[in-house]
Amino acid sequence: MKKKLFTLLLAGALTVCLCACGGGQEQTQEEPQQTAQTEQPQEEEPAEEAPETDPEDPGNTDPTASTADMEKEEAQARYIGMWKLSGFLMSDGSLDMTGCGEEVYRIDGDGNYTLEGTSPEGDEIEEAGTWSLDETNHIVMGNVVMGFNEDGYLLKDSGERDGKGFKLHYAYSKID
Repeated sequence: MKKKLFTLLLAGALTVCLCACGGGQEQTQEEPQQTAQTEQPQEEEPAEEAPETDPEDPGNTDPTASTADMEKEEAQARYIGMWKLSGFLMSDGSLDMTGCGEEVYRIDGDGNYTLEGTSPEGDEIEEAGTWSLDETNHIVMGNVVMGFNEDGYLLKDSGERDGKGFKLHYAYSKID
């Protein structure tokens, strides 16, 4: 009886020891599978890390670039081009050319702009300078700040109001 009890105790201790140490057939069968699973992604990694060959390819954008930078670049691209004065933007959404003159802004991608045309009084206008974007992505040219409305007009404050308190803006349409 003592031999049977000792044998059962020894077998139980051996089983506990094998389970705790990771021995046994079940573990040896799983071990190659785990090794194969960890080796497989390592083989795929070099294919994923292919060198970026074309920086103009939209798929090769920097994943660490912030969305604020991307929004700023999109805003800059939206301003670039030639803008012709369409008139005063009235409170009802109509445009009125009365007393506007003729102006054309050329906004270049290199940060320069030119303004040419005639004032409402008939004087020639020729202005050149640099532009930048402020924190709200409005374009700043000297002391003039301009932005877009929902209709796509580039707006510049005229400093005037209609009889109802509505601020009148010069509205520019893109011509290129």
